[in-house]
Amino acid sequence: RAHTTHAHHQGGKMVMMAQKTKEAEITEQDSLLLTRNLLRIAIYNISYIRGLFPEKYFNDKSVPALEMKIKKLMPMDAESRRLIDWMEKGVYDALQKKYLKTLLFCICEKEEGPMIEEYAFSFSYPNTNGEEVAMNMSRTGSKKNSATFKSNAAEVTPDQMRSSACKMIRTLVSLMRTLDQMPEERTILMKLLYYDDATPEDYEPPFFKGCAENEAVNIWNKNPLKMEVGNVNSKHLVLALKVKSVLDPCDANDANSDDDKMSLGRESDQDDDLSDTE
Repeated sequence: RAHTTHAHHQGGKMVMMAQKTKEAEITEQDSLLLTRNLLRIAIYNISYIRGLFPEKYFNDKSVPALEMKIKKLMPMDAESRRLIDWMEKGVYDALQKKYLKTLLFCICEKEEGPMIEEYAFSFSYPNTNGEEVAMNMSRTGSKKNSATFKSNAAEVTPDQMRSSACKMIRTLVSLMRTLDQMPEERTILMKLLYYDDATPEDYEPPFFKGCAENEAVNIWNKNPLKMEVGNVNSKHLVLALKVKSVLDPCDANDANSDDDKMSLGRESDQDDDLSDTE
């Protein structure tokens, strides 16, 4: 069962409110900054909680804008420095230019696979002249659990934005804490997918190289747990996050089980819970 939520302008009332809260307008720069920070927080938290680097590689850091404390990865060796460069230089370049469609942060047994975990961040760049933003999120292979999240871009407030960012990170952290431990031997991969119509044919961000579609496929040896962690609409950018993992302690080794598709918490700031019951 899917819920759809709509937000509409209501005549003159909105105009008055808009004038009153003019100073709280979310600029494109704010939106980019928030999304960049959210990505950092998510990737660092994944690296910390999933034990991808030793504990001493992380420093405590508070993020006043989101009122949360996080673990920040420090460039202690070639590998941690490389992950930071991918994020700060490569990913940010593609995000800033609005070319980036999906960032896949993958952990595999070895470079060619098979997959252990995948964190998929997807980005959309709505037109912000008051047109409606729509983002469709559906769980892989399951038609009945799709949610369409619609909101009028002009109506996102800084508070809503912070609140959904906070919820997304909290949900991600809670989920990761319930997964089984990572194997000692593993490889970290980062893959970027672009909006073809907007991205120049020869574009490659710093630290990334081009790859053919058939090169970037890593197989799953068993059916992973799939979960939607949430989405954040910051007016000029919408970020959604989904997680897949084979390290699911609740898995009864039944590859055909339908119980591995669930939704945690709310998909949007409206009070509509997604439920899996028919």
